[in-house]
Amino acid sequence: MSKPLVSIILALYNSERWLKEAVDSIIGQTLREFELIVIDDGSTDKGVSIVQSYGDPRIRLIVQENAGLAAALNRGIEAANAAYICRFDPDDICQENRLEVQYNFLVANPKVVAVGSAAMMIDEEGLNVCVYSKPQDHLSLLNMIPGSPFIHPSVMFKKEAYKRAGGYPELMRLGGEDAVLFGRMAQVGELCNIPDPLIYYRISASALSRKSKQFRSFLTELIKAQIAGKEVTSDDLSVLHRLSTGSSQDKRFYYHADLSRMYAWGGGQSLSRKHALGAIALKPWSLMSYLIIILSFLPSGFVQKLYYLVKKERFHK
Repeated sequence: MSKPLVSIILALYNSERWLKEAVDSIIGQTLREFELIVIDDGSTDKGVSIVQSYGDPRIRLIVQENAGLAAALNRGIEAANAAYICRFDPDDICQENRLEVQYNFLVANPKVVAVGSAAMMIDEEGLNVCVYSKPQDHLSLLNMIPGSPFIHPSVMFKKEAYKRAGGYPELMRLGGEDAVLFGRMAQVGELCNIPDPLIYYRISASALSRKSKQFRSFLTELIKAQIAGKEVTSDDLSVLHRLSTGSSQDKRFYYHADLSRMYAWGGGQSLSRKHALGAIALKPWSLMSYLIIILSFLPSGFVQKLYYLVKKERFHK
């Protein structure tokens, strides 16, 4: 094939459940001049076999021992032939015009080095929950740093800017690798978000990772240090690992809690209450569950405005 316009980077780690839906959504893109680079990061499931079953010359598979998401993404981007890199996750789905819209946007806006989009949030069954969007303009996104200015799997960026930013920090195996990269990329050029939802972003218990307040606070400090060019030490990472928590029950609890909040934001109050009750069944002592129940009885417009005032992010129908 001729040199692709876009290289899509898809990292796998035991991701077989929704992988075919994800790959199918890439194969069906309106922009056809792409390559899909899949990096299997030491999986033990059937993900590699699923990828190999396509036989599409635009799909390239790299298999490595487990090294973490950042290392897998860096390896895939290093192997990429295109000047534009598209991030994507194996449990999400692309709108069929996603590549075309973002590629054309970056070509038309040379000062922009990375562009994300809004996302339609879906549950484990693929049902639409609500649309989630972050601010669109560069200055507003700068104010979100050291948090991530993007929904990570919605991003397309210029490979040259990625190189100047130093790539994903591979030591950040417990999170924050995207916030560091895009915080550094903001020093290279402008960031932007497209308001249209170009991906379906799946909320699943297996992907959720809720950490303690102490963990989040310490991670934020490490992200700030990395963006500023300071090194993260092995002692720092030991502290972060010690603060890391989370059980399978926690993940199911936060799955219901997140869906409950998002349905409340999107106007699905009855479904919001259903998932709030699911959260209460798992953790009847949790104050969060009862607060969400109250939230589900409030008008969705009021809930949306309240959340935007606090987070500057939007959820809507």
